[in-house]
Amino acid sequence: MFLLVDIGRAGLIDYERLNNKRRGDKGAAAPRLGVTKPVAPVGPVWAIQTPKAMAVIEKRYDTNRDGLLQTSEIKIFLRYVITIVEEKGGYTVDSDILKSYDKNRDGVINRYELAEVKADAVS
Repeated sequence: MFLLVDIGRAGLIDYERLNNKRRGDKGAAAPRLGVTKPVAPVGPVWAIQTPKAMAVIEKRYDTNRDGLLQTSEIKIFLRYVITIVEEKGGYTVDSDILKSYDKNRDGVINRYELAEVKADAVS
């Protein structure tokens, strides 16, 4: 008898959780260990999965002619876009890769949208 009292007093039995479980409270369930929530990928889509070279400009930068744009090929393409925007003030979105950088959806990558392109081109 004294052993059970000592165990309960030592904190080995969570009476609050036990009582909530008996009442049917769902919110008092203990967290399941080892179960993780899926984490959204961070970064541009082209860094997560290799895109196909569909547009004419993308095919120009597909140097190994495999029909896919590897990360190094995309970074070279983005550097080209950076130079055009800095020289002329904008670049017409003619590639699926550039659509994610066109924040205001006007069809042009401008100097205000260029910061994210620069960050991805040098990383």
